[in-house]
Amino acid sequence: MQISRSYRKKTLVELAETARFTDALPHDNTQDSFEKADSFYNRKEQDGNFALGDTAYMYGENVPVGTLRKLHCFGRPVEILESVPNFCYKVKGNTSGRILPFNIRVIRLKKIPCA
Repeated sequence: MQISRSYRKKTLVELAETARFTDALPHDNTQDSFEKADSFYNRKEQDGNFALGDTAYMYGENVPVGTLRKLHCFGRPVEILESVPNFCYKVKGNTSGRILPFNIRVIRLKKIPCA
């Protein structure tokens, strides 16, 4: 059985078209890959805008003496009192009721969804 293949010379237009396609293919694939990576990364993105009076959880790694680190809850509820520059907030602890003596960055706060 003989396989017939038609060999013909490609024109310059066809060669240019093929070159254009092969140049654009890696760029398009890279853009698609970056978009997928962005959507995967941004799934857990938090909104950093808190209004005054909002309640949020503040993450802190302090573990009281005598408490096992595994069983310790690292978040505690706080109330936003004031917004200061550079995405920081002045907060008041909900459990203790005292104003914390330092400014909290947004990365340590997480919004509590409304029930």
